[in-house]
Amino acid sequence: MKDIRQHIKNVLVEENKNKKVNLVKQMIYDLFDEVSFIEESIYDERPLLKIYFNSEDDASNIESWFDNLISKEIREMTNDNIIVLPYWKPDWNWDKKEADIFIDSKKLKYDNFGNVINESNEKKKLEKPIEYFYTNFLNREPIEYKGIILQPTYNRFEDVITWKIKNPENHSFNGELIKELAIDEFRDFCSLVNLNFGSLYNQINIISNMPEGRYYLNKKDKNYIETILKNKKILEFSIHEYDFYLNFEYIKNTINIYQDTIEIITYGKVSGFRTDVKTKEKTRIEQTFLDDLSDAQYDDYREWQYEDFYSEVMSYLRQNPRFYDNRIDMFDLHLEFKYKPFI
Repeated sequence: MKDIRQHIKNVLVEENKNKKVNLVKQMIYDLFDEVSFIEESIYDERPLLKIYFNSEDDASNIESWFDNLISKEIREMTNDNIIVLPYWKPDWNWDKKEADIFIDSKKLKYDNFGNVINESNEKKKLEKPIEYFYTNFLNREPIEYKGIILQPTYNRFEDVITWKIKNPENHSFNGELIKELAIDEFRDFCSLVNLNFGSLYNQINIISNMPEGRYYLNKKDKNYIETILKNKKILEFSIHEYDFYLNFEYIKNTINIYQDTIEIITYGKVSGFRTDVKTKEKTRIEQTFLDDLSDAQYDDYREWQYEDFYSEVMSYLRQNPRFYDNRIDMFDLHLEFKYKPFI
């Protein structure tokens, strides 16, 4: 999951400074009709936005007042996740050390464009947050993760985003895990602009081509699993007071994908002995030896399947971060025997 988190274009981290700047610029345009255009430069090694605006107010402090108003609005809307500050604030001001973006407002010399700033106006909100997220945060671009592409499409009529999973390199993947890329991206956006994530979640969580049962396992991985299982020749395990030593002849395996679960069943013929740990007496196994196990003994047998018989399969699948989710019990593993009589 850490790998997935690192992939998401989180605007709160330094490496995504350009995206943060673009978001702030778009918010200023949307929140302040008075703004005519914005120029971008650098001040004190951080972005500086020079904001040109229209106003009929001739007060001498109109530019600094507008600077403070923009700073206050952006910081409130993002819960101080983005600190926007007038560049002229004194160096001893603690916020100046923490600022992400500096601003410098300039009143245009003409006043016949735009609206007059009205301090009593109710703070403007994002009227269409889903469209805004799609257009200005995602920039209509897909989310990519290790060869998997999540392509968004915005439906203006229904105000929803649907996603299509594209898999040009044919990786095995977990559809729900891939969907989390979009969900976490939107959660970051909501945090930045102070929106209720829970109330909007259902408008962005639709995958148009989710694999049946959420998982997709490609032919290469299925063949690799079969090769691992075919190479099993000797089975050794202990169940309470018995040690088992079995010759194993692989027959086949089946992989069934259900909702939330991958079931792997391996079929094989066995012959061999069980040894009493105390008496060292050896007994040939019977065809129904699994049926004769107590509940506690059968639990030990099931544990051995996961920790030994299928360990190489599990290790292989866990190496794929597009596929494996350690938060849930993904696998249901079985080993079924047919008795192979001694010749």
